[in-house]
Amino acid sequence: MCHHYIGVRSRPEHLADEFSLRTNLYQLTLPDEGFYPLAAVPLIRLDDAGQREMTAAEWGFLPGWWKPSDRTPKRAAFQRKCINARSEDVQVKPTYREAFRRRRCLMPAEAFFERGHYFHLAGRRPFAFAALWDRWRDADGTALDTCTLLTTEANAAVAAVGHPRMPVVLMNEERYEQWLNPEISERLQLEELLRPTPPELWHCMLASEGPRPRPSAPQDRELPRGVPSAAGGEPTSLTKEVDAASQRMLFE
Repeated sequence: MCHHYIGVRSRPEHLADEFSLRTNLYQLTLPDEGFYPLAAVPLIRLDDAGQREMTAAEWGFLPGWWKPSDRTPKRAAFQRKCINARSEDVQVKPTYREAFRRRRCLMPAEAFFERGHYFHLAGRRPFAFAALWDRWRDADGTALDTCTLLTTEANAAVAAVGHPRMPVVLMNEERYEQWLNPEISERLQLEELLRPTPPELWHCMLASEGPRPRPSAPQDRELPRGVPSAAGGEPTSLTKEVDAASQRMLFE
């Protein structure tokens, strides 16, 4: 399970080149710190006009039909189980199947974390996780966008650190376009994208050698207006705050 990753540290103009963004680019600046479940994370999707937009969604999928129950009275408990979706059966799982057909998106990243190691591409080149999003509304009608990233069988590089799974990674414009294409709704047309990336592409480093959090300017920590926090209140930072123990575990 991928439960932590480092967002793209490139400035917006570099993201425009990598992800061919044409709208909403400067309304969401990416912070330097990493992301954790239930954080508001940046994602790229198509807007109503078919143009790519960058926005924010809470990491932990919540389908639009979800309602509290005796078994899962709080949405956060459901979402924590849905930070990753297995690519092998995502198209048939009730939680994800509609989003797989109609609401695919990209989650920009620079590195992902597995078993005490960070994995990144040469030159810290940005890439994207293949992801899904959905919109849920509470009893008052307040909307919340959420997302999940897809996983696949680990390649040899990730398996070497003792983990059987890795994120589905996309790393060029042709694959970004194919994943976001609204005319594609069947798995067969996306099958090639869901395979593990070649292990020789990845550089691996211990967490102790990895990126360390550093302060961001206030404007870099601001969510677009109207994006609720994990508690459903006022907008929060794009970066989920973690306690000191987690900081020591991941970065020291």
